[in-house]
Amino acid sequence: MSFQTKAYLFIIICTGFASLAAYLPAIGTADPFRFAAYLVLAMLASCMKVSLPGITGTVSVLFVFLLIGITDLSLPEP
Repeated sequence: MSFQTKAYLFIIICTGFASLAAYLPAIGTADPFRFAAYLVLAMLASCMKVSLPGITGTVSVLFVFLLIGITDLSLPEP
Protein backbone atom coordinates (compact mmCIF):
# COMPACT_ATOMS: atom_id res chain seq x y z
CA MET A 1 0.00 0.00 0.00
CA SER A 2 1.42 3.35 -0.96
CA PHE A 3 2.04 6.21 1.44
CA GLN A 4 -0.75 8.29 -0.12
CA THR A 5 -3.25 5.47 0.41
CA LYS A 6 -2.22 5.05 4.04
CA ALA A 7 -2.43 8.79 4.63
CA TYR A 8 -5.89 8.94 3.01
CA LEU A 9 -7.19 6.06 5.14
CA PHE A 10 -5.75 7.62 8.29
CA ILE A 11 -7.40 10.97 7.55
CA ILE A 12 -10.77 9.36 6.78
CA ILE A 13 -10.71 7.24 9.94
CA CYS A 14 -9.68 10.18 12.14
CA THR A 15 -12.37 12.38 10.61
CA GLY A 16 -15.00 9.73 11.28
CA PHE A 17 -13.96 9.32 14.90
CA ALA A 18 -13.83 13.09 15.39
CA SER A 19 -17.33 13.58 14.01
CA LEU A 20 -18.63 10.70 16.14
CA ALA A 21 -17.01 12.17 19.24
CA ALA A 22 -18.47 15.60 18.49
CA TYR A 23 -22.04 14.32 18.07
CA LEU A 24 -22.00 11.58 20.73
CA PRO A 25 -23.40 13.85 23.48
CA ALA A 26 -26.25 14.89 21.14
CA ILE A 27 -27.25 11.25 20.62
CA GLY A 28 -27.93 10.94 24.33
CA THR A 29 -27.80 7.18 24.74
CA ALA A 30 -28.56 5.82 28.19
CA ASP A 31 -25.87 3.14 28.01
CA PRO A 32 -22.68 4.42 26.36
CA PHE A 33 -20.83 1.12 26.92
CA ARG A 34 -23.36 -0.87 24.88
CA PHE A 35 -23.36 1.87 22.24
CA ALA A 36 -19.57 1.59 21.96
CA ALA A 37 -19.76 -2.22 21.89
CA TYR A 38 -22.28 -2.15 19.01
CA LEU A 39 -20.12 0.41 17.23
CA VAL A 40 -17.03 -1.80 17.50
CA LEU A 41 -18.98 -4.89 16.38
CA ALA A 42 -20.35 -2.98 13.40
CA MET A 43 -16.86 -1.79 12.47
CA LEU A 44 -15.50 -5.33 12.64
CA ALA A 45 -18.47 -6.74 10.73
CA SER A 46 -18.13 -4.21 7.93
CA CYS A 47 -15.34 -6.28 6.39
CA MET A 48 -17.27 -9.57 6.67
CA LYS A 49 -19.21 -10.60 3.59
CA VAL A 50 -21.69 -13.43 3.25
CA SER A 51 -22.45 -15.12 -0.06
CA LEU A 52 -26.06 -16.15 -0.46
CA PRO A 53 -27.31 -18.70 -2.98
CA GLY A 54 -29.13 -17.16 -5.90
CA ILE A 55 -27.54 -13.74 -5.41
CA THR A 56 -24.70 -12.59 -7.62
CA GLY A 57 -22.81 -10.66 -4.99
CA THR A 58 -22.24 -10.52 -1.29
CA VAL A 59 -24.29 -9.20 1.59
CA SER A 60 -22.61 -7.25 4.38
CA VAL A 61 -23.13 -8.27 7.99
CA LEU A 62 -22.78 -4.64 9.09
CA PHE A 63 -26.49 -3.88 8.66
CA VAL A 64 -27.45 -6.60 11.14
CA PHE A 65 -25.36 -5.10 13.95
CA LEU A 66 -26.53 -1.57 13.16
CA LEU A 67 -30.17 -2.62 13.24
CA ILE A 68 -29.74 -4.54 16.52
CA GLY A 69 -27.95 -1.57 18.08
CA ILE A 70 -30.62 0.91 17.04
CA THR A 71 -33.52 -1.21 18.22
CA ASP A 72 -31.84 -2.37 21.44
CA LEU A 73 -30.79 1.13 22.51
CA SER A 74 -34.09 2.72 21.34
CA LEU A 75 -32.23 5.41 19.41
CA PRO A 76 -35.01 6.21 16.91
CA GLU A 77 -37.34 7.34 19.69
CA PRO A 78 -37.62 11.10 20.26
